[in-house]
Amino acid sequence: MDQKADSIRDPAPCRHRVSDHLRIQIQIHPLTRRAELEIAGLRGAVRGQVTIGVGPSIAAKLMPAAARRMRLQRPGIRLTVTEGLVDSLIPALRRGELDLAVGSWPCITDSDLTAEVLMHDHVSVIAGPTHPLIAKERVELADLLAYPWAMPPENQRWRQLLDETFLAQGLAPPVPAMVSNSAVFIRTVVWQGEYLSYLPLQSLPTDGPNQDLKALRCTALTRRIDVSVTYRERAMMSPAAQATLSSFREVIEEVRAANAGSG
Repeated sequence: MDQKADSIRDPAPCRHRVSDHLRIQIQIHPLTRRAELEIAGLRGAVRGQVTIGVGPSIAAKLMPAAARRMRLQRPGIRLTVTEGLVDSLIPALRRGELDLAVGSWPCITDSDLTAEVLMHDHVSVIAGPTHPLIAKERVELADLLAYPWAMPPENQRWRQLLDETFLAQGLAPPVPAMVSNSAVFIRTVVWQGEYLSYLPLQSLPTDGPNQDLKALRCTALTRRIDVSVTYRERAMMSPAAQATLSSFREVIEEVRAANAGSG
């Protein structure tokens, strides 16, 4: 009788059973999480706050399109969007101030961050609708030196690409008359006069002010670039952040389909 009572009082078998149950849950959790997220998204049940940093070219078209999609399909997610350059957004991501950073910069390869290429864009010489070079079928590097430039800061990769291209052809790179980290300011200056700039095509608006900015036919300075999303390697991405990234992917698929159709 005492032995039977002792076995009843001993909680060890119960502990083992609870431990086994937890192990099973942990093993199946990664397999079911994606399905649960998709089902919750279909029901509009994903909720939460997402803070996302975007580069100027993403702020022009892709981010507004993704925000519209989220409002319709995932209304429970609250977005905070910060526009900036890579040298401010990536440190903010590391500090945990951002959940995601999306921009037209080279993929970050640091061990504490993960980067994923979402799509490809092109960076080109940009001019206003009345610029004298718009009508030229082929624009040479030397042609560009006769006009003033409004440029992003020197630490931007596109600025470095432009300088390297001129130097490789034995030409001094253009010295910008204006430097700004504001894509809106640069686009406005270029639209108003004879200024040139060097910007990703995704940064050009398709409606409203400055919608008729054009890329010059300058083959030497038309380069393919990556649009990537960066997030912290060791931080578990919340369902709301995963849903936000899914909205970006969906918008980008639509952009690809539209480009394929127009081609």
